[in-house]
Amino acid sequence: MKHVTTITKTPLLANNETTDLSFLLSILSLGFDLVTTFIGAASTVFEGLLSALTQFNSVKNPES
Repeated sequence: MKHVTTITKTPLLANNETTDLSFLLSILSLGFDLVTTFIGAASTVFEGLLSALTQFNSVKNPES
C-alpha cells in the first residue's frame, strides 16, 4: 500500500521587487509604444495612397 504525503509550501513570487507604480508605468509605456507604431503605420499608408492618387491624376490629366 502506498502512502500519500502532502507538501504544504507557499508558492514564491518570481519577482517581488516591482511595485504597483512601476507596473502601471510599464503598461502605459507599452500602450504609448503601440499607439506610436499605429500612428506611424497609418501615416505611411496615407502617404502611399496620396502618392498613388497623385500619379493617377497625372496620368488621367496630363499637363502638356
